[in-house]
Amino acid sequence: MESVCESLGLHRGRFHFIWRLNARLDVQILFRTMKSGLGGKKFPELDWVLAKKRKTLIFCRTIHLGWRVRKYLVEKSDDPNADEHIRLYNALNSANFNAETRTLMEEDSTCLIAIGTDTMSVGVDISCIEDVIVIGEPEDVDDLFQKFGRVGRDKLRIMDARAILYLGEGAIESAHRIVEANVGNGAPRKTDTMDISFAKMVVAKCKVVEQNRQYDNPANEIPCTCTSCRENPPRTRVGKPCNCSGCMPETLPAIIPVPATKKVNSNIPRSKCLTKAMRAIGDRELTKFRLELWKNVDEKLFGMLPPPVFLPDTDIKQILDSFVLLTTVQELAYLLRHNKFLSTNFDTMFAVVCELEKEFDVIRLANKEKARIGHVASKVAKAAKAAE
Repeated sequence: MESVCESLGLHRGRFHFIWRLNARLDVQILFRTMKSGLGGKKFPELDWVLAKKRKTLIFCRTIHLGWRVRKYLVEKSDDPNADEHIRLYNALNSANFNAETRTLMEEDSTCLIAIGTDTMSVGVDISCIEDVIVIGEPEDVDDLFQKFGRVGRDKLRIMDARAILYLGEGAIESAHRIVEANVGNGAPRKTDTMDISFAKMVVAKCKVVEQNRQYDNPANEIPCTCTSCRENPPRTRVGKPCNCSGCMPETLPAIIPVPATKKVNSNIPRSKCLTKAMRAIGDRELTKFRLELWKNVDEKLFGMLPPPVFLPDTDIKQILDSFVLLTTVQELAYLLRHNKFLSTNFDTMFAVVCELEKEFDVIRLANKEKARIGHVASKVAKAAKAAE
């Protein structure tokens, strides 16, 4: 505080300091656990976002996670224009694209979801947001409440604003260890990297009480009389119980695990499956193809997307798993029919597959000859031992 006042040229006794409450008593704070791994591609915990059709901002720590969350929601959505109505908002987008997203979220009733990174937490003042979702641990409580602050800006329109945090499995146990270690009880693990301010928020029974404690919020705040607060007054919860997830635990529907599917290559004889050496070569060449594919796309349309978007590692694995079955361009196109970026590039990709097949044939012949020599040597050794 002293450094802020000094930088502004303010001196004690010459200014009036106003300390306001930063708690949003009109916003329900919910902490949930996400069982789906943040490194995966399926997030069934978010299916309700599509079903409820509320204006929603989703914060992800990385652009790649945001892209995977968007891909999952677009594929699950029943909206034929989901590709346009579920938007990405990040620093890789042009300023015009992000501005268009803000306008659509504010004015278009069919544009319901924006998924972004920290870029979306500053300077974004969309009045109609009903839910804010933060996926994964924030840097600290300041970061968390900065993002939560994007919800319910127009208090006359939004009567049931919610701020929802999804924590990974094990985060609650980690928070307890960090808090205990902070008071001298035990020691945290190397993987316990959570900020102490946020760890205390996680373990607190009432999230609002803990927010007030950490920010030293005044217990009895005098109502603000500025023009903005008179026109759009903040609501209070006087006489009502706290509805945060600590005070009123939620009953959430169980997430049904996705049944394991039969492997594509389960019927391929072991002798025809690729060896580790072959798979390493195939992975290298297909990664090169992916990079060339990325270099040749329309930069204005797709320049903000990273190379793995155009040929994900899972697609490369699928190609190598079923390599022996890919004898025509049509078979390759059917295998990767879900990948829209490859629709005009299957011929080029099949040429890569054919070159790999030639290289694999040489390796197979060498392995076969090596096995033959080994078999002969074994027979000779056995004969010599029998003759002794």
